[in-house]
Amino acid sequence: ELSLVDEPGAGIVNVCIVEFGSDAAVDVGIVGFGAEVALAIGIAENGAGVAVAIGIAVVGADFVVAIGIVGFGADAAVAVDIVGFGAEVAIAIGIVVFGAEVAIAIGIAEFGADVAVAICGCDVTFVVEVVVSVCCIDAFGAGGLYVVRSSV
Repeated sequence: ELSLVDEPGAGIVNVCIVEFGSDAAVDVGIVGFGAEVALAIGIAENGAGVAVAIGIAVVGADFVVAIGIVGFGADAAVAVDIVGFGAEVAIAIGIVVFGAEVAIAIGIAEFGADVAVAICGCDVTFVVEVVVSVCCIDAFGAGGLYVVRSSV
């Protein structure tokens, strides 16, 4: 299961990533910067034909978030952009999927003032009250990709 844990004092996010299959080894690096807890998160997934580079920047008190995902060649190129804005961290999510073989089903739910949001390719996991849980995006072959939440 995807596991995401807050450290309330620092706001730093610990990310546990479930690895599926021998081709889905994942390296995760997380660095926290300053009191506002800007985060730089790099994830590299190594596997045949599924090299992935993910960059995440969390900036300022309102936690503006930008997530970019690129990879997987012509039949599975995917770009995901997320922007959080305002004190309540309302989130707008745009997803562009290229290629007929990579259609992705996405469910989004918002709960109250704290705005819990989940994005899902094949399984939804809601985590505490806070912000973003991105779970299984399973259009990328046996490995799949399992990512991140940033806290407010």
